[in-house]
Amino acid sequence: MSDRMGICNICGSYKQLTKEHVPPKKAFNNGRWTEYLYEENQWADNPLILPKNKRINQGGITFFSICGKCNNDTGRWYARSFSDFCHYNMDILRRVKGRTSLYVPNEINPLRVIKQIITMFFAINDNEFRIRHINLVKFILNQDEYPLPPEYKVLAYYKVDENLRYIQESFIGNFKSGPKPIMITEISHPPFGFLLTNATDKNEIDTRLENITYFSFFPIEEKRLINLKLNTLPTVINIPGDYRSKKEIEEAIMKSKSRRK
Repeated sequence: MSDRMGICNICGSYKQLTKEHVPPKKAFNNGRWTEYLYEENQWADNPLILPKNKRINQGGITFFSICGKCNNDTGRWYARSFSDFCHYNMDILRRVKGRTSLYVPNEINPLRVIKQIITMFFAINDNEFRIRHINLVKFILNQDEYPLPPEYKVLAYYKVDENLRYIQESFIGNFKSGPKPIMITEISHPPFGFLLTNATDKNEIDTRLENITYFSFFPIEEKRLINLKLNTLPTVINIPGDYRSKKEIEEAIMKSKSRRK
């Protein structure tokens, strides 16, 4: 228990905030991780250069953004199903050395899994996220609420490298003209990466992402054998929806420099 007081990112009450592991501790989030301390404009010339200043953290990635009741309730309702889902798929990835392109059968509780994913997005975002997406509050605090509100989609991919990605709500697109910018928030931690978005089609972000919104169309107690096929994608730099390899980014940097000469 912490002594941090604040507004809960889920229920909106001013309470004592507790430590929330994202993803849950039993979903491979209980070890050491490195936090790189970027300075302002450090990415201007080459985003591939890591800063010299870094911090080694223990005990998994955590956030103090959810009150004890919301933390305990969502953990009890959804975390175990999600952790089982992660363990099964991590075993598959280890067997194929991260290069799977097969349909992988998963017997899961789909609604509990996707509700845990949405809970994690509340944990990593700021308190205003709850206000902007109040329909999602109802979705996770009511176990029997389904499906996901129609304006949202959850996209997924396999994640095996150590470049983690935790990105709060962002917007991509042309802000001056054209279609309305797309909302996106992303969590990438082995064995999965997840995006929550209001994009009308996954092609607006990356065609290699798999739409798993259908997980939300099953009753809370129902288990299903899901034939899941996900691409394994890199997250080299901390830009939402960017799955270029290191080589592709290096080539883009060289082209940009040559145009400036």
